[in-house]
Amino acid sequence: MGIWPSFLAGHHKGIDHSETIDAEFADLQLMALCRKDGNVVGVAHAVALPNTAIPDVLPAEGWDWAIERALLQPRQRERGETPCILSITVLPRFQRAGIASALLLEYLERARQNGAINVIAPVRPILGATLLNMPTEVFLELRRPDGYHIDPWIRTHEKLGGKIAGICANSMRILAPIKRWQKWGAQLNETGDRLLVEGQIAPIRVLPNSGFAEYIEPNIWMMYSLELVK
Repeated sequence: MGIWPSFLAGHHKGIDHSETIDAEFADLQLMALCRKDGNVVGVAHAVALPNTAIPDVLPAEGWDWAIERALLQPRQRERGETPCILSITVLPRFQRAGIASALLLEYLERARQNGAINVIAPVRPILGATLLNMPTEVFLELRRPDGYHIDPWIRTHEKLGGKIAGICANSMRILAPIKRWQKWGAQLNETGDRLLVEGQIAPIRVLPNSGFAEYIEPNIWMMYSLELVK
């Protein structure tokens, strides 16, 4: 919807499989409509993972792992399959109106009706730029006086019953020519070994003598245990 950082268009794992995801998991692609005019104000994307695919410790590959595992074989549509929420996007002027929470609650209710035990999500923090200056483990310790996390998106999940289930340090990998990065607004730093671009939440490393730069984005695993979430 044009509000994500432009360089995420280089995340081929998501872009290349978007049509397949829409077809195989059509029931998990949601839209929020404005009551006044019926226009789309928010969208949500998710895949479903077979029960046998959920390890005790969620993998560091996060977003990329979820897509790969969901598309490994044709969907069986088994009862109790685990939804993995990939993204929820709300148009800026409709944010802070509870739309994201409503979409999350819709996923939880559908999962509960299908007999799921858990719902998982590799979450991209809104305050992700903070991660450029501190380890993710330290970032996760940053709490408000009321006990909720300082990050608004993590906090939204927590208020609906989601718990931090780990760090997916290698959630998204983007490898692209430096010229493509520059089209996305990136600039070389003073030493020429890093790129700087609006919206990054991890370093963008220039690969020597290749003309390419690599970005590996960390996300936060959130998990809802439906037996506990009412």
